[in-house]
Amino acid sequence: MVNVKNNLFVDPTETGIIKQRFLITLLNVCDQVNLTDDERKKVENLLILIAKKLAITWQHYNQFTKHQGFLEENVKKEELIGDSNEQKINYSQDLFFEFDGFLVQLKSTLDYLVKIPSFILENRIWTLRTFGNKGEDVVSFLSNNMPKQYRGMATLIIEHIIKHHLGWLKHTIAARDKINHFIDEGVSYEHFYVQKINQEGIDKIHVPLWTESMTVQEFMHNIWMDLFSLSEQFVAAFLAIRVKPGSNLVHYKSVAYSTDSPLIVLNNEQLEEKRKEIDAMGGIILSDLNQVVEKKAEERRQRGEQNKKEVEIRRVQQPKRGKVNRGS
Repeated sequence: MVNVKNNLFVDPTETGIIKQRFLITLLNVCDQVNLTDDERKKVENLLILIAKKLAITWQHYNQFTKHQGFLEENVKKEELIGDSNEQKINYSQDLFFEFDGFLVQLKSTLDYLVKIPSFILENRIWTLRTFGNKGEDVVSFLSNNMPKQYRGMATLIIEHIIKHHLGWLKHTIAARDKINHFIDEGVSYEHFYVQKINQEGIDKIHVPLWTESMTVQEFMHNIWMDLFSLSEQFVAAFLAIRVKPGSNLVHYKSVAYSTDSPLIVLNNEQLEEKRKEIDAMGGIILSDLNQVVEKKAEERRQRGEQNKKEVEIRRVQQPKRGKVNRGS
């Protein structure tokens, strides 16, 4: 196992959530997964790189938050004179830069994340290289390109992970495409300003808005946690495919920004003792569910084959009509 106590990865977050909940937990899960030495080395290396990408994305959010706070404190000292529309508008290039960097690194994190299956699934099954089409390419690949033995987990990943995240992926990557490829004239730099205004006799501070009811800073805060959760769930689900016999990977409901991992590895005896607790807390037994879904899929396949055989038997058993001799 990689020693993350050295400077291979330094977590910039206040709580250390990336290192404690994502990196160390998933490296420990690797101990319970059937990987060759080469596969393990590649997975561990990629996990560290994903952690670094999560950290870079968070740093852009953090710098945005700090700089916006600095600007807010400055404009609070300004005197309001006359109509609020005449007040100074403090445009911020730094806020624009940090938002741009946040979106770029978010998409880069996804493109690193999507390569995890290529080191876990054998025989070069996984050929996706980017988290394309706002996640829809991942759904399509899982639906149409997975071998029979992995279709159960593919269904789980689509229904319980990817589809749950498609909403924020769609509008966030769309924003990234606009600002980076100047689609629909890009994202206006004029949105990134801080201004002191007076509304109905009350002094207020205007900050960059994502929607009428959400600031850009709040949007970045929420989306980073969505990115973190998707990364955590995506990696865990694929590791569960190769979990060692007798080990079970369980995913409890997670608490946003908590450093406590929702993932736990249990042996068969521990699993039976905690099964009721897991169900009551809304947990998912990833490895167990994979086997259940695969079993159901196999049962459906067998029923389909049996139905085909019965149809063929009935067809063969149908009496043939004799030829009518119409004479000469």
